[in-house]
Amino acid sequence: MKKIVGVCLLFCFSILLTGCENESSQDNSSPSSSISSNSTDNGKFKLKQSKDKNTAYVKNYVGRNASTAGTERLSGNIMDSYGEGNLTLVFISENGEAVTEENRKDYVITDQNPEPNTEIKYTFETTDSGEQTTLVDTQSLEEIELYVKKVNTDQSSE
Repeated sequence: MKKIVGVCLLFCFSILLTGCENESSQDNSSPSSSISSNSTDNGKFKLKQSKDKNTAYVKNYVGRNASTAGTERLSGNIMDSYGEGNLTLVFISENGEAVTEENRKDYVITDQNPEPNTEIKYTFETTDSGEQTTLVDTQSLEEIELYVKKVNTDQSSE
């Protein structure tokens, strides 16, 4: 009886491992699918991905609603995370109106500066013993300018 239970457990365990192995191999075999899901122009633009913690690449924001770009931080700035670093997002509207956290949903991003895939380089602070920490000391880019246009939200004016 113990042998039967042992064989059944071994069989179940091997099935579980096989299922997990297939799932992870699918994730590794299609990194382009995750890249194109970050793209907002239906896969025409492929974002670079960096495996190096000292390098990141600017995302493509064009075509997105402004409310989906970044998050408001305690400082009041709207920022987006890039690896260990954060970049300030500066919204510039075509009519000069201030874009705030409250009205961001009324805008769509039409252009950005710098361009997508622009390289961002980080240097990290080091301890007295020379080990790198996860705290960013310097970064090559501090902000991204997002040019926005107001979306027609007034349906009743005809």
